[in-house]
Amino acid sequence: MRYSNLFEEDLLVDHSDGANKDFLKRMSIQFANLIKKDCQSFLNQWNSIELYHGSRSTNKFTLIYKNKIRHDRRPSDSSKQHHNFYNNLFSKFGFATNRSNSIFCTGDLAMAKNYGEELVIFPIGNFNFLWSSKVKDMFNTFQDSWPNYYLDTDNYNGFQHLITDWDKIEHDIKQSYTDQNLSNAILSGNEVMISGTEYYAIDHLFYNKYLKQHLSFI
Repeated sequence: MRYSNLFEEDLLVDHSDGANKDFLKRMSIQFANLIKKDCQSFLNQWNSIELYHGSRSTNKFTLIYKNKIRHDRRPSDSSKQHHNFYNNLFSKFGFATNRSNSIFCTGDLAMAKNYGEELVIFPIGNFNFLWSSKVKDMFNTFQDSWPNYYLDTDNYNGFQHLITDWDKIEHDIKQSYTDQNLSNAILSGNEVMISGTEYYAIDHLFYNKYLKQHLSFI
């Protein structure tokens, strides 16, 4: 069950214009205090620009929920081979974050919307991140490097040997990905992978109308 420290279940509230306005104002202050308490590591690196995530499983009346970051994420758009291939490269280059242990975020609201309801994300506690200034979306950026028949190859090592330009792909990953400068990562509007334990997800309309003002001084 998704939950927050304030409620046993997702808080479902009609936050359309004029509805429950006083209640939403009170809740925004409590949520801001919760974020300041639980998300200091993120706030210390934050540039006040929203970090978004698109979710198809979120009720549009949910204000905020707390969720765990999965460490066994399976690919939804790319193949298992692509997924494992990139994870092995990220591990090879010493990154803690990969495509299995992270939530996918972006500073681009329109990009998040392509994946579902737009949520503002605040990682809880210690976290890591990974991004590239050159890669808007990893799958769309690198998919042209893979002939379609590679997708039928189950063995990772066999899959690796079939790649026509292994050295170039490895070089591009090594040179373009970094786990530094969160502010630039968000400002880029590119895909940002966030790994850690948990995060708060907040409806972006509620965040911008009520909650953001209580965090703007950070």
